[in-house]
Amino acid sequence: MQISESPNLTNYERLVAFSLINIYELLIGFIFGLISNEISYLLVPHVSKENLMMSVLIFLIFGTAIINGTLYIRRFVRTLPVLDVLSQKEDFSHPPPIALTFGFWMTQNQLKSRANTIQNFFFKFINSPLNLPK
Repeated sequence: MQISESPNLTNYERLVAFSLINIYELLIGFIFGLISNEISYLLVPHVSKENLMMSVLIFLIFGTAIINGTLYIRRFVRTLPVLDVLSQKEDFSHPPPIALTFGFWMTQNQLKSRANTIQNFFFKFINSPLNLPK
């Protein structure tokens, strides 16, 4: 790819940057999600009768660790081929992490299951129907 000498991104360079960011983040998010879900499953698998406090605690610990991991992944993406050069342009902006989040969240069975447990407890507490999707 030919990179212009201009200090600002051309429209073509912006399209390439956004496309590469989304491709890299979708793939990395999916892989990171698979790995973190398996680690969670191996260390503390969610069981249907899990204590609510345990669900909340594990949800917060793993959720925070995973979110921190995704933030570091976003920083790493800027160093990948082509983006390492385009990110030096004055008007380069990293779009919201939609692709990273989507790729990651597709794989999170353990976190989703714990979130569902917490939501069901809350709905039971406020006397609302418990029909949440799994």
